[in-house]
Amino acid sequence: MTPEQFQNIYREYLSPISRFLARRVEPSSIEDLASDVFAIAWQKRDSIPQGSELPWLYKTARFIVSNHRRKVKVANAFISSFLPITAAPSAENLALAEIGLETSWSLLNEKERELLSLSVLE
Repeated sequence: MTPEQFQNIYREYLSPISRFLARRVEPSSIEDLASDVFAIAWQKRDSIPQGSELPWLYKTARFIVSNHRRKVKVANAFISSFLPITAAPSAENLALAEIGLETSWSLLNEKERELLSLSVLE
């Protein structure tokens, strides 16, 4: 694929790819993600099937969106780990949970208790 052919593909499909991204990610990320889609397309321009450029771009955009969502999720979890705890369970709820756990634990046989303690508690 020549650079001119790629430019034509870019001009023709930037709008549909941007709309695809707009339905899936926050507005502030659309331009960057569209740029990523076309950067990958440029790198793999010789392996894009002729006549199937748009489906190929959609597939690539879908992978880009998945990676973006994963990164956002990890970043949000990291940031939230630094936020102060705003509510704590009441003493009554803690006592009831402990009683429920103790009752459930006593219903298990010795092998089940050992398995749980090794896999969860240790």
